[in-house]
Amino acid sequence: MTELVRRGSPVDRYPLYSQFLNFGHADPPIKMRRVWLNGVEAYAGIAAVDAYLGATQPSERNPEYGGAHVIEESRLGDGDRKSGEAAECERGRARHWEGACDVESKALSPWASRRRACAPEHGGGSSEAAGDGTQVLVAACCEASLAASTPSGKRRGCPRAAAETALRRRTYGGIGMASISELQNYIERRIRSLGGVRAAVAFSGGVDSFLVAFAARRVADAVTIDSEFVHRRSLKEAKELARKFGIVHKTIKISVLDGEIARNGRERCYLCKRKVFKAIRDAGYSVILDGTNSSDIKEERPGLKALEEFGVISPLAELGLSKDDVRRLVSEIDESVAGKPPESCLATRIPLNERITLERLRRVEKAEEILRTLPEISLVRVRDHFPIARIEVPRDEIPALVSGLSSRSDVLSELKKLYGHITVDLEGYRQV
Repeated sequence: MTELVRRGSPVDRYPLYSQFLNFGHADPPIKMRRVWLNGVEAYAGIAAVDAYLGATQPSERNPEYGGAHVIEESRLGDGDRKSGEAAECERGRARHWEGACDVESKALSPWASRRRACAPEHGGGSSEAAGDGTQVLVAACCEASLAASTPSGKRRGCPRAAAETALRRRTYGGIGMASISELQNYIERRIRSLGGVRAAVAFSGGVDSFLVAFAARRVADAVTIDSEFVHRRSLKEAKELARKFGIVHKTIKISVLDGEIARNGRERCYLCKRKVFKAIRDAGYSVILDGTNSSDIKEERPGLKALEEFGVISPLAELGLSKDDVRRLVSEIDESVAGKPPESCLATRIPLNERITLERLRRVEKAEEILRTLPEISLVRVRDHFPIARIEVPRDEIPALVSGLSSRSDVLSELKKLYGHITVDLEGYRQV
């Protein structure tokens, strides 16, 4: 590929599967929130005016056109493709796109290499063409209109209220990755392009964050948060994995049982993640990576908003790697790690809007450890409806759970020390 700088000068060459672009700062400076090239969205979470375009990223208007076409056209100087969106955005008008309110400014190259200011009522900002053959759309954050319409006619809020929706719906450009080395090279180029920064991977010890920590081990530390919401077993496993695979590992202890987080409202996950990322940032890490994958983006995950606010890099999501892709890659490193069941924080065991206390969290943790002694149970969640325990396991493991509780009097008696009533959810585990 050809990497373009402000005037389109080729500075390096890599295999033609992705493209990094630097658009250069305008006057006044801007921070790009969304970027499209010929109608194909590029990832703009790298730096203020940098973007990454994957070859397999599809066009939002033409399913037969995508990132590879844009990359090739930028190399060949194909200036014949001009979108209707370009004419619409050339006037610097404000519009809303999938819940994120942006001000868009368009520079059409090679027809023009010029600056266009965004609407003054939306805080200014501008963009500049990246060079011959590249059609660039730069989106600068808009803090104005709180109730403008989207192209579909639906009304949305501005970025801060809608950032979660925008991030969750964003489609990242995958590169058809087939090996660990390609992921490692991608992450290392990203980190090194930022200069002499300290980078950390938010490392829970789960499969996703392990893959990122392993691939980034030469350029980033793995940082595990020790809070009331984290299983003691998960902390131990994270330390063991880091030691086994030569990953520099650090633990940061914080408390999250205060204020709105303990009240356990709908913003709990978002507020908790903000606290986690702030702790990592305060520990001296200016760049944070995490294990969010492309499957996570499609799910209801309130905490995703915090990733955008802290500029967290999610390489698995950026490259279009799904949960299955991640497990396939991890199996090449260690099959036992690839087979680890999914884990979530202990706070998810407490019903929404019921106060979270340390007593409830430790009760849940102890109950789940007791149930893990049953040999045929691969995954378990204990929902705390004290004095009732509602146990979830995968549906095909419910007979084994009932049989185990019936035959293992020691297990049942230990659980009865914690809860007055032990119940089994016949619907099974529901991915929380």
